[in-house]
Amino acid sequence: MERNSFEVKKRPDKDDGRVHPVFYWKCPPFEEFRHWFGPAADTDFRIDHPVFYIVLNVIMIILLALPVVLYYFALTSVFGQDPGKESIIGWLGSFLIAIALINIAAAWMEQYFGHIVTIVLLVLGAGMIGLSFALLM
Repeated sequence: MERNSFEVKKRPDKDDGRVHPVFYWKCPPFEEFRHWFGPAADTDFRIDHPVFYIVLNVIMIILLALPVVLYYFALTSVFGQDPGKESIIGWLGSFLIAIALINIAAAWMEQYFGHIVTIVLLVLGAGMIGLSFALLM
């Protein structure tokens, strides 16, 4: 059987008991990833790696806040602006970047949406932040 670029199975050479990220280019089909959003999505991973599960969730929370906080500091420090309705595009862009970073971290739980999704989110987020800064000048 030919291996597709969206399969989420571990490679046999990495079956050593340690956690390895699983990356691929295309987004998996809907049937493959729809269970990632259910209440039992992380149960197997949490049982197999309880400490790393907590560490990874803390990392994901930091990755969610980091782009937004950096945008806030750039907005207030560099541009001397108070956050307002003019900066909403930048806030949304920084949130898209945060989702892309969380997507990369989710590869360790084998819940990665693919390089294409990550690249699109990063480019859109960066473009929205750039547009926001251009509007503030």
